[in-house]
Amino acid sequence: MDTQTVKYLANLGFLSFDENELEKLAEEMNGIIESVSFVKDYNAEYDPLNDNLGAHLDDLREDKAEPDYPTDKLMRNAVHSENCFVVPKVME
Repeated sequence: MDTQTVKYLANLGFLSFDENELEKLAEEMNGIIESVSFVKDYNAEYDPLNDNLGAHLDDLREDKAEPDYPTDKLMRNAVHSENCFVVPKVME
């Protein structure tokens, strides 16, 4: 990446740099681009044989129905005001 490209990108972001800063940024951007260039070589093809190898369904708990929490107990915690329910603050 050259300084002209960095200057163009800086202008898009409403940033201004002097020539020394532009050169330094160009070098840093080239280093970043080089460090992530390995992504081009990564094989991202789907392999159904290796799909979900880490999922162990035997480790999950049994899904069983439990009784609901009583509605009258829930409603005691809420104050009815102007057609809505006011509840205690949990965050400021």
